[in-house]
Amino acid sequence: MRKPLLATRKKAIYRTVKFNKKELCSHSLDIGLICDHGCLYCSTPTIASARTNPVFKENGTTAQKAHNAQLACIDLGTPERVAADAKQLTESDVVMMCTKVDPFSPAVQQTNLFRDCLYGLLTNNPHCQVRVLSKNAGIVDVLKDFTEYADRIHFSLSLTAPTSQQDFIDIVEPNTSSIADRIDALKEAHGLGFRMYGMVCPCIPGILTGYHQVESVFKEVLQLAPETIWVEPVNSRGQGFNNMVAALVEAGKHEWASSIKAIKNKDSHDEYVADLINTVALVSKNLALDIPIRFLSYNRKDAIGAKLIDDSHVIWL
Repeated sequence: MRKPLLATRKKAIYRTVKFNKKELCSHSLDIGLICDHGCLYCSTPTIASARTNPVFKENGTTAQKAHNAQLACIDLGTPERVAADAKQLTESDVVMMCTKVDPFSPAVQQTNLFRDCLYGLLTNNPHCQVRVLSKNAGIVDVLKDFTEYADRIHFSLSLTAPTSQQDFIDIVEPNTSSIADRIDALKEAHGLGFRMYGMVCPCIPGILTGYHQVESVFKEVLQLAPETIWVEPVNSRGQGFNNMVAALVEAGKHEWASSIKAIKNKDSHDEYVADLINTVALVSKNLALDIPIRFLSYNRKDAIGAKLIDDSHVIWL
């Protein structure tokens, strides 16, 4: 693993209008600018706060190039700023770790960043809620030390494929935990008393878009007594589609590459999202779900609304 780039920011906790609309959190707490899980679809390098940070130019690179090289950029001073920022939060605030990077990626695991940030947040504000999201099962080993705060910590690990599609995950999410390990870790966290939610995202065509694929992942999540399940299509921003296609072609997975290439233009992407909304609605109906489903769509309702059988679970962003 390469030594990460080190950034310095003025604040640690920011109010987020976008994620508030998603009903995920009111504030974000990101441990850095880029993580090194290496997820090929990631759009974080296109976000202005990452793209324009001077740390990349100072190191002769860009946010996108650093991400493509699986080079993390973290902020070791985050815990100190968390301690100050947390005191401004209210009882109704929910802080998400994280919204742009993974809080327990390989580079972070070489530090105490996640542990120190979580501790600083919980101890400097006795009221706010914390939402933790990762793709690394090892994060539960840290959470075991925070069970006294279990009623304030909402936890999930992104499930991005059924367990049967692990060979796809090995290519597209090269430094993450396996789906099976994520499911085991989720069950462990549930047993420890943490508040659980589902994150089924991103739903990549051919991997997590078919009825039985979605149903399989939903059934895994339902074992955790989740308070809510969020679902999101794969984002079309940045180089994600091209990165996935190139890696899949190189690995000889031409059928998967073709499924992704097929949704690259606006009309085909709209159709893919509409089909996924309908599939999620049908799976939810057939499973008789009595918990909230939040489907996050960046596609315009006026472009796909007529194709939907039920959009009551959709948040139009």
